[in-house]
Amino acid sequence: MKWRLLTVVLGILASFAALAGKAPPPPPPPPPAPAATPAVTPTDVNRTRFYAGLKWDLPGPLAPELVLALRRIREQPDGDKRGFDVSFAFSFFKGFQPGKIRLKAFSGSSDTQAEAGGGYDLVTGKFFVGPSVNLPHVNLGLDWLIGGGLQPYGMINTLDK
Repeated sequence: MKWRLLTVVLGILASFAALAGKAPPPPPPPPPAPAATPAVTPTDVNRTRFYAGLKWDLPGPLAPELVLALRRIREQPDGDKRGFDVSFAFSFFKGFQPGKIRLKAFSGSSDTQAEAGGGYDLVTGKFFVGPSVNLPHVNLGLDWLIGGGLQPYGMINTLDK
């Protein structure tokens, strides 16, 4: 009986010796990280601004058109601005008469933005496209009425920057 017990104990000790120095299996690798989603950096600022202006077509009548507009701006930390602008112009000196509906995209610095846009002239019934530049309180541009020629314009407005 003692020999049997001694044989079992020696067998157990031999199995421990056989497993000595063996490391447990490595843990499974971590799951892959989720794909990075583009996000607005905390320092970017998005703004929506309403503004009004008085616009003169050159050459044109001395009475300006009233412009009411909405501007969506994304300003970056370095002062660059990008966005879009939707406006509606109408004549009000000789009664209410709708003018141009315009959509513009813009990009530039805090003080100057280059703009490109187009729209529809409700007076002439023609579409138009053209570039413009926006400065503090001033907008200068050139519309090409499709089938109607070039129409420069100037506007003073309530946009400071």
